[in-house]
Amino acid sequence: MTAVHEQYATEMRQQFGYLATWLPGTRISVGDVGVLRGSRFEPYTTLAGLRVDFGMRPVGTPGDLEYASAGQVEVEWHGQAGLLAGSMAGAQTRVTVSFKRSHATFFQASRAATSAISDLPAVERALIGLGGDWQREWVVVTEVVKARSAVVVVSSRRGGRLDLRVQGGEPGASLAELASRVQVNSEAGIAARVVSPTGLTPLFRVCQLRGGRVRRVSLVYRGGREQDSPIHAPEPGSRLTEPGESGGHRDGV
Repeated sequence: MTAVHEQYATEMRQQFGYLATWLPGTRISVGDVGVLRGSRFEPYTTLAGLRVDFGMRPVGTPGDLEYASAGQVEVEWHGQAGLLAGSMAGAQTRVTVSFKRSHATFFQASRAATSAISDLPAVERALIGLGGDWQREWVVVTEVVKARSAVVVVSSRRGGRLDLRVQGGEPGASLAELASRVQVNSEAGIAARVVSPTGLTPLFRVCQLRGGRVRRVSLVYRGGREQDSPIHAPEPGSRLTEPGESGGHRDGV
């Protein structure tokens, strides 16, 4: 059976074209350097730690993201369930998220925006220039999607169920938008859940130096929709890089 994190990563990649952070609440930043273990990113260092400078593109326009495993997730709003005291006074609503199979995903992110490195060719040249200080298995995070708030739930079995209490909110409203008012009442059969009112980075992209021997060493995208695509097209007539040239790796990657 496919591991829960691999199923989650596969569905999110198919939906959004990005790698998915696992565990969902893990923070990832542009410029982080590490390795991919299957679909999971393990940080080792950063571009700053390697003394590689890079610029950032302006942050993209925020938008809301939603995904649920097709036909496998039900969200039920049960109406008023009581009152909250003090400054949070107001009707509470009970919301149930239930799953019809194991490893199904419910994902909502509010005000999500992208941050990315602005000049990947410059970073490519800098990494090649590191020579042996750059490990061939390393990847660099070149783009992240940061959400202002998010709710992510992944089931561990068929019949998994998460019961929430939400202060205010209309039936069908975005739980991510209401994340600061959400409390977990009970759960069963849940592999992972994140209710974050303060932001997280659920999606990201990485690049890796590939090449040597018979082709030019260059940065290529890894793991997402652009798997193994170079960051830029080779120049017409450009020659192949021989082993050891330009600080590249002697072994193919």
